[in-house]
Amino acid sequence: MRAPYLILLLALAIASAMPVAADPLSARLVVALRDFSLNEPLTGVELSIRLQLNGGYYEFDATTNDVGISVIDLPATPHSADLIGIELHAVNGSRLYGLNYSMPLIPVRVNNVLMESLRYTSHFDSSYNITTFSNLNIPLSVGVEGNLTTIQCTLWALPATFVNVSVLDPLTRRKAELEVLPGIMVEEDEENYWELYLLPLEYPVLVRASTPLEDVREMRFWVSRNTSMLPWTYYVAKELIDDEISTVADYLQKLKAVDYPSEELEADLRALEAVAQQALILFKKGNHTSATGALIS
Repeated sequence: MRAPYLILLLALAIASAMPVAADPLSARLVVALRDFSLNEPLTGVELSIRLQLNGGYYEFDATTNDVGISVIDLPATPHSADLIGIELHAVNGSRLYGLNYSMPLIPVRVNNVLMESLRYTSHFDSSYNITTFSNLNIPLSVGVEGNLTTIQCTLWALPATFVNVSVLDPLTRRKAELEVLPGIMVEEDEENYWELYLLPLEYPVLVRASTPLEDVREMRFWVSRNTSMLPWTYYVAKELIDDEISTVADYLQKLKAVDYPSEELEADLRALEAVAQQALILFKKGNHTSATGALIS
């Protein structure tokens, strides 16, 4: 009886000395989708995420759960990760917004990165209410805890609305090179100097334009449910008109200081102010042709 017992002890000793197989490594992507204004989860939203992992490109489809989160298993353990693209389907407007229709979504922030700080390409598919943002190149942190590697990606988004943006530069009387961030340019009317944008609601969008006038190169406009247009052209025209009137008024004061006859110049200044006010009213209404005609006359 002693020999089998010794054999058993020897077998147990050998088994205990053998290396134990470690739990397999696993990796996951945790995507959270939240309303930027309400700080509420956006639930039941279909989305696609395009990542660059360890130099390779991967695309994942998911749907957010009841707390606005989707957990996606990754095919490999990432050492580095970058968010390349986002595709968001429409959100049901009933729960958070009290609306009985679906609304397209615009991301305004990814983790701590504001979308307006990025150079990206975007597209709106009106047939399916899908917004797509590409070439984001946002680095994502990779966390490791034991055998689990996790990439966290929090998307802050807002429902979007259509807004016309005036793009006429009164200084050149041509279309300005202009972008509205974050947003998607959907349609342009070059003849009337309008561009139709899809813009996030309840958010101060940034209008960035290429113009010699420094004060209107970057402007903020608040977009609400009542916003139908952003009259960028009006503010450019006002800047030009104010400068012109100020120059004439200063010259008039210098003439008066030396008792030079100035009645005719005063009349010209009053006429200029009247025409300018009429032109500004037309610019604010978006009537570019009539406003430009008033200034020329």
